[in-house]
Amino acid sequence: MTDVKHGAGQAAEGGLRLTQVMVSTPLRREAGSTHPGTFAMEYVIHMDTAGLDLAVIGDALQRFDPAAIADIDSRQQVLRVAAMMLDQELLAALDQAGHPVRAEQVERLPSICCGGCSG
Repeated sequence: MTDVKHGAGQAAEGGLRLTQVMVSTPLRREAGSTHPGTFAMEYVIHMDTAGLDLAVIGDALQRFDPAAIADIDSRQQVLRVAAMMLDQELLAALDQAGHPVRAEQVERLPSICCGGCSG
């Protein structure tokens, strides 16, 4: 169910101004869920980072999300990914990049999204 609140004033031509939309049912599960059919924005993939080619990984991720980015934390042996994609899409992208991982190697991070970009 969606509640729509209109601004107190009238917009030009006598129309109402939309100032807020509230969705009462979640569109996806909570961040940190490992359900394979849900979206996440930030992942940490525990893997050997030696020899990872970020350009190839980035190209594979961007087939699913053109805004996806990845970086390596070699001290902690993790690949960090920021992308709006399904868990199985992340696994597929890494496999296509030549770096297959198991689902248990993937850790979802709680979202730090402020909602400012509607993401």
